[in-house]
Amino acid sequence: MKKLMLISFAALAFVGCVKNDVTPLTQQEIDKQKYDQAFRNYLEGKSIPSSQDWGFSADITAETTRGTVDVNSNEWEQKGYVIPAAITQREVDVVSAWFASNRYPQSEPLDVSDFFVQNVYAANITYNTETDGKNDNNGTSHSENGSAHMDYISCSNKAGTWDHINNFNANSGQIQHLLNSGTYAFSFHDSYGDYTSQKFVLRAISVDGVVGYYVGFDYESYGKSDGSEFHADGYYTDRIIKIVPGKIVPTGNIRIIAEDLSAAEDGDFDFNDIVLDVKFGGNAQLILHAAGGTLPLRIGGKDEWEVHQLFGVGQNQMVNTGAGPEKDPVVFDYGSPINNGAEANNIKIEVFKNGAWQTLTAQKGEPTSKLAVDKNYKWLGERQSIKKEYPTFVEWATNANFKSKWW
Repeated sequence: MKKLMLISFAALAFVGCVKNDVTPLTQQEIDKQKYDQAFRNYLEGKSIPSSQDWGFSADITAETTRGTVDVNSNEWEQKGYVIPAAITQREVDVVSAWFASNRYPQSEPLDVSDFFVQNVYAANITYNTETDGKNDNNGTSHSENGSAHMDYISCSNKAGTWDHINNFNANSGQIQHLLNSGTYAFSFHDSYGDYTSQKFVLRAISVDGVVGYYVGFDYESYGKSDGSEFHADGYYTDRIIKIVPGKIVPTGNIRIIAEDLSAAEDGDFDFNDIVLDVKFGGNAQLILHAAGGTLPLRIGGKDEWEVHQLFGVGQNQMVNTGAGPEKDPVVFDYGSPINNGAEANNIKIEVFKNGAWQTLTAQKGEPTSKLAVDKNYKWLGERQSIKKEYPTFVEWATNANFKSKWW
């Protein structure tokens, strides 16, 4: 009995010693562990290869600049342009009604050299030489649908340099982009009489409070070999196009998307709590595109670079993720050189959670709260699952031999 009691006391002493030597986890460590476990679960229990750097590779460096953009560009989004929304039926109705109700309107100047052209409307108006012009040399009358002969729509700058708006012929065309061009004058070529006309009017017209710029053309035809002519009627409804000044959203060489460590609580892996571009260089530039969280989140350890503050909104407002206001990107200098993806990973991004600033990390082979993608990546709206929207995400994250882009 005495021997058993000695053993029991020794065991208790050992347990007490272990208890006193173990350092309890901080709340921040608990948050990180919960997030890491949730992320592993999100990867369906598959292991993360030790080579997985989450896109922050030193091999990712600045792109080579390209030459002059031509009017036939099919890479508008890749260049950072905001593509104009499609023309709505409401817009067609309001704009065509304006031109149909205003005879001989005066043009309003618009001086832009970088712009999109969109097709709005082509009227089905029949012109008659008997009443709207001049019969041919034999006195025979002719009837034609004016808009069907309005080919080769062109535009000019003040210097008189004309550019053909490709693919906008005889009612055709949906959208085209022009660079280093002009909106000083517009013309169409009449295929009936082989005649080029500058009968146009450019007007700013409001559609439900949104002002757009529209060019209306009034059909006319001269120069037909048989002497027949169609005269303009003063209503610029035969063909209408829209001019949308080009707008480029600034982008960098690499895009960082991140989670603010709250995904462990609700399974929300949309990686849009911050969307931040990095433009490489000796004085790197940062471009903040979105803030999808409601916790304070700062960049570079600077309180003045808290993302909601940079957007000029309250902390509880999400920006540019479909659940809050839409704001233009915020561009600011980082103040230090960043030349590749690995160096971009060193930009400190922190979330204020449970009373302390916690750093979002992307370490090789470990669960990550940051991902590096390219500038063409379309970040997700609120509560969208990244593996659902991009089905190869899990395979990319867990397969060392997966070399393709997952987005």
